Amino acid sequence: MRQNLIRLGDWRQKKLEENQAKYGNDPEQFKKNQAAINTSFEQQKQAIELQKNQLWDAIWASIKANPTKMPSDLLTSQLDPREVESLQKMVDRNIEGKKTTTNWQTYTDLRQALLDPNPDVSGPASKLNPMQFRPVMADDEFKEITKLQEAVRTGDPNKHLSRVQTVTGMVNDTIRSVLDMKTAPPPGSDAAERVALFHRAVDVQVGEFERQKGKKATNEEIQKIIDGLVIKVGGTDGWLGVGRYKRAYEIKITDVPKADQDAIRGLLTKNGQPATDAAIIAIYARQNDKGR
Repeated sequence: MRQNLIRLGDWRQKKLEENQAKYGNDPEQFKKNQAAINTSFEQQKQAIELQKNQLWDAIWASIKANPTKMPSDLLTSQLDPREVESLQKMVDRNIEGKKTTTNWQTYTDLRQALLDPNPDVSGPASKLNPMQFRPVMADDEFKEITKLQEAVRTGDPNKHLSRVQTVTGMVNDTIRSVLDMKTAPPPGSDAAERVALFHRAVDVQVGEFERQKGKKATNEEIQKIIDGLVIKVGGTDGWLGVGRYKRAYEIKITDVPKADQDAIRGLLTKNGQPATDAAIIAIYARQNDKGR
């Protein structure tokens, strides 16, 4: 499918160049031909996207019928090699009884497109068949993408899109002012991975907060969570060695010493709170806060 779009783009470019060469001195005819080429391009592009959506519907009907078996070659032969690889990994996880994990770079890039105020960016993103991303998104992230897509398509009647845009703006402000990074670094770069990791950490901590409180977090509460994720943990007397630290959002549960994990887990359980990895990390970070 991707190759079809590439070939279509090449066709358009060739037609535009031919039009320029033949009618460059005839502005009226040039403009008329230009419009016709662009119209044809958009029509063919929509047809390809429709075909791709139908293909993914068929693939997921096959997966739903038998989660531990790859769809037929007739279907998978129309996918890009990377898509086939992702699908195969998901089927392998199904065989092993493991859950799908999220590719945070893919998730962050798609979410940013859906949150873009330019409808030429968010509109096409909202029409993508979400099932093509299912092999690389866990349940929570997949549900969030489908909610955002629906919000973009329907005009955001429940204000979910507006809320996510507000939170993302708060996160981006911190990325720029505290972490001193661009909010949209080059895809695949180390900075892009760190930005995606920070967005993920905010999502996880806000989700934990809302489940525990049983209500939506206010902007002030979300900002407090964001601030807590950029504190420096470790330092001169920390487990990272003299003068070294990690930001709270970079910490994994394996970074927390076993004794501290046990102590925090006991504290959470005593207070009737879920002893999740995210909760343990948040408390450990506060206990070892070395500032911003």
